[in-house]
Amino acid sequence: MSHKLSLSVALILVIGATLLAFAPAAAQDEQVSLRLATWDDENAARVTQVVLDGFMEKYPNISVVNEPLGDDAHVKLLTQLAAGTAADVVMVDSGFLGLMKDFLMPLDDFIADPENGINLDDYYPEILGVGAIDGVQYLMNKDYATTVSIINTGMLEAAGLELPEEGWTYDDLLYYAQLMTLDANGNNALSPDFDPDNIVQYGVRTEGTWARAFQTALFTFGTHTISPDGTTAEGYINSPEAVAAFEWYRDLVHEYHVAPSLSTMDAFEGNMMGDGFVAMYMFYGPWFYTSWTENPNLSFAAVPPPSREDGFRESTICWAGFGINAGTEHPEEAWLLLRELASEPGQRAYGGGYALSSYRPLMEELGMTEHPFFGVFLAEAEHVGVHDDALNPHYVECIEEGVVDLLELLLGDEGAGVDPKPYLDEIAANSEECLARPVE
Repeated sequence: MSHKLSLSVALILVIGATLLAFAPAAAQDEQVSLRLATWDDENAARVTQVVLDGFMEKYPNISVVNEPLGDDAHVKLLTQLAAGTAADVVMVDSGFLGLMKDFLMPLDDFIADPENGINLDDYYPEILGVGAIDGVQYLMNKDYATTVSIINTGMLEAAGLELPEEGWTYDDLLYYAQLMTLDANGNNALSPDFDPDNIVQYGVRTEGTWARAFQTALFTFGTHTISPDGTTAEGYINSPEAVAAFEWYRDLVHEYHVAPSLSTMDAFEGNMMGDGFVAMYMFYGPWFYTSWTENPNLSFAAVPPPSREDGFRESTICWAGFGINAGTEHPEEAWLLLRELASEPGQRAYGGGYALSSYRPLMEELGMTEHPFFGVFLAEAEHVGVHDDALNPHYVECIEEGVVDLLELLLGDEGAGVDPKPYLDEIAANSEECLARPVE
């Protein structure tokens, strides 16, 4: 049953003619200089530059400079937007859209323009919607990753298990994790001889203090972290369903001993899946696909994340997009650049394997929809829920920071038996005043 998945992700090198094929009417002859703000690292900047070079070849009168913002990119970007010094086109994580919305130009009129617009039918609607607030499109997707479960199929087979199917539950996940957790004597976590102080292979890992990934469990347990109108966390973050989700996460580490603690994960050097330390990731993206496929000792597969007993599940998403600075002096040219990045030329560069593209024709052309690994991520888009982070501009400081602190406590070495309810009640009690503060 175990099989190696293979897909060439060297697609960013095969852009050439495609960049020139997508060339509508040229912009005006006036020489225009644009700035693009990203959080590109050295490798990502090379990919972006390929797209920019193709764009400038199409529009010789427009020059573009990529300005990677480095560490604390969003803090720097928000400061620049507020000060009026930000780049013309900016890259924004969806979690910061609520905070930056008032500094971004609505894109709907550009999208609908008969000459230079785009066809929204070419985009997956669930993914497109992450860049919108109240029906207004502020960002077009750069790339994204839904969060699915990834399993080391070699460890799965060694435990006598078959690959889980759509509709498997959190109880199923625990059972799988127990059978794939082994101590130094080869006993699994269901064995009466299991030694939890001498574990050499864990059946699953939590995503630590990554609150976005944990939202997939919260949503599927039946709650969100904030009200739909973004005004309060009371009755949401501290609901019985939320408490149960936090307890379940805690117990994977401390009661069932199937997931490593934060300190154990911090001490591990290497890749937990690739190096055979962990058999299963619950909520994860496709980011290590290339290195994992190059590992001769590893076979793996992606499956949908667990569902509730009634079959319901709701997933989170990792999503970055491009928007136009409302203060730009060149909105038309900025739109041409944004369109280049968010449509076929840019998406061929960004969505070829490390992450996915919201541009449907490209995904279909590359066979991603039917691919045994990437197809699971594409299909999960149907289950992406309301993005809590975007419901209030103060979400991170008012809610997420408290969630991160609680996860650090529960998954840490002293987390056994800690009741999450008082901590969640405190977040909820302070939320209304915190969320109601004006945006400065």
